[in-house]
Amino acid sequence: MLRKDNTHLTNESISVYKNYYASVYVCPITTVFHEDLLLDDERNTPHKKQQFFQSRRLLRTLLKDNNLNHNINILKDTKGKPILENCHDLNISISHTRKHVAVGLSRDFKIGIDLENIKDRKYLKKIACKVFNENENYNLSLCSNYAEYINLFFRYWTKREALGKAYGIGLIFASNDKDYPESNHIIEWHSQAEYLLCVSILQT
Repeated sequence: MLRKDNTHLTNESISVYKNYYASVYVCPITTVFHEDLLLDDERNTPHKKQQFFQSRRLLRTLLKDNNLNHNINILKDTKGKPILENCHDLNISISHTRKHVAVGLSRDFKIGIDLENIKDRKYLKKIACKVFNENENYNLSLCSNYAEYINLFFRYWTKREALGKAYGIGLIFASNDKDYPESNHIIEWHSQAEYLLCVSILQT
């Protein structure tokens, strides 16, 4: 089980979750440095740049704290999944909301993480019918109030996002459940006032 552990961390703004399989860091998005905003890349808004550079800084902090090379290049594979250059035994995952970023690291195991703000959004029920399976939608129909519905919706949503990232394919729709089962995953949620974090470890 991932436990929250900030014992050895000097930066109090970072929340740390650890177990035998993985480490996950979560922190608020802070003001991006001026030199980052000047860099020419595909992120054409200041907030997108904030998310990108904050996640890279946080990942390098995570690598350094685990006595790993924190100056290593972060690349993307053919499906867009972030990978560490020439480090086939290290697996990473990145997620963010408007206010927080999260990075995950695992040795030898595929990892996927998803971070979401739990709040009302448009078309949740339409999205649920399109993405979730029959059992998930049935459980949602049993919710006694809308707040309960929202909480359960995001548990299912973050699980499907995290599973998909561990497999390296993105969000898993119900139609693909048989091809990408969750039975060989360790799946955990961690809820804070500002976010819901789901971590999926693929036991290959």
